[in-house]
Amino acid sequence: MIMELYAKDGATTVSDMSVDKINRTIAALTENTQLGEIFIFEQEKTVVGYAIITSFWSNEFGGRALLIDELLVKSAYRNQGISTHFFNFLFDKKIYNEVVYLLEVGNGNEQAAHFYKRLGFNDFKTKHQFRVV
Repeated sequence: MIMELYAKDGATTVSDMSVDKINRTIAALTENTQLGEIFIFEQEKTVVGYAIITSFWSNEFGGRALLIDELLVKSAYRNQGISTHFFNFLFDKKIYNEVVYLLEVGNGNEQAAHFYKRLGFNDFKTKHQFRVV
């Protein structure tokens, strides 16, 4: 599913997603749960999606920020409330005592952008940049 997300999502900056990177993520989050978690979405014992979350302290927001790093629901299972249920779980539980939720959405993914807006997400006034080392 992760490879599917990177193959289809126009928001991905990285063009060299690999099984090695995925395995490093799984190992890091398994060995140190303070870094974040991987959620597997199931419906009737069938895996239908996943999410990866991580958190950090944000001076701008004055507390812990929860980053929904990746989220995918398989196309056959979309529009069934799975993502909404996941977000409601996060909002209700506040796993990390977070004060803000962050995520990225591809510029061309209007359906997802609209969904996130309905959940209360807003656009940043700043542009995110990165530097790979």
